[in-house]
Amino acid sequence: MYHYHGIPMSKLLLAFDKWQDGFMGYSKEQLDECWYTAQSVYFVTLVVCQFGNLLTTRTRRVSIIRHNPVYGPARNLRIFIGMLTSLAIAIIVVYVPPLNDLFHTRPVPAMFWFIPLAFAFAIVVLDELRKLAVRRWPRSIIAKAAW
Repeated sequence: MYHYHGIPMSKLLLAFDKWQDGFMGYSKEQLDECWYTAQSVYFVTLVVCQFGNLLTTRTRRVSIIRHNPVYGPARNLRIFIGMLTSLAIAIIVVYVPPLNDLFHTRPVPAMFWFIPLAFAFAIVVLDELRKLAVRRWPRSIIAKAAW
């Protein structure tokens, strides 16, 4: 978030104690608002990336294609109810004004909702590759390191 306001990351390192009188032309209140938005983006990223984590950790070796939560013997639609519930809680915490003051959150810009989706997808793809390696080489170090 600071990058979009013209404050590079290199200037932020160990600069939090310098905010009391303002920093780089911004007042303490402006910096705090940016901080609250950045915290909200981080929170949304954690929630959305956990969707990929939830889908991949259901099995150790079986692919999500064979162990699909939508159909087949491993059907479990409650996973999606849990995902929607956590997404609803995140939206409420981030967008409801009384909760903004309570939790120091701010509305998340739209572009920051889509970036974590790419990371969640990457989590699923990388874990599928790991599961493929475990199935192909069951005595390898990857298979031994697989929980």
